[in-house]
Amino acid sequence: MNSRIVIAILTIGLLVGCGDRKESPPAAADPAPAPSPTSPSPTAAGPSRDVVRAFCIANYKQMMECVDDEAFWNVMGTLYVSTDPQLAKAPNAKQGWIEMMKDVAKTLANSGELEKNCDVTLEHNKWPNAAQMARVASARELSCADFGNAFGYMMFGEGVFFESTD
Repeated sequence: MNSRIVIAILTIGLLVGCGDRKESPPAAADPAPAPSPTSPSPTAAGPSRDVVRAFCIANYKQMMECVDDEAFWNVMGTLYVSTDPQLAKAPNAKQGWIEMMKDVAKTLANSGELEKNCDVTLEHNKWPNAAQMARVASARELSCADFGNAFGYMMFGEGVFFESTD
């Protein structure tokens, strides 16, 4: 499987949905996180790796909670396809992407690889800031469609967990 696809799927973080839905991960940034090779930039102050990892895992768990929700996937597919003009022109691109992502999400969840996928995502992709994390965490409390909109926009509109840092 193409590693970009796996990362995109996990990045979608949408697949995650474990835990108490009323409990959201910490959205506050550490005052001065130690720079690391996985942070967005060595000088950028932002959420620590542990906080971003917990956020990623919470999103994947929520995505799994929403894995059979059509509205969630419609929003996610629409946002993803909008990132590529060629895909946007293809009549079946969105549905094909949705089916592939559902399969990948279920496979990763069933094999216990969601957390590992977050680790890979953090190593190679842009991280969220505290405001983005708070927005997605709040949407996680609402509906699958709201979560898909916030999470998908963060990923595909803002490049978080989607744009490579390599």
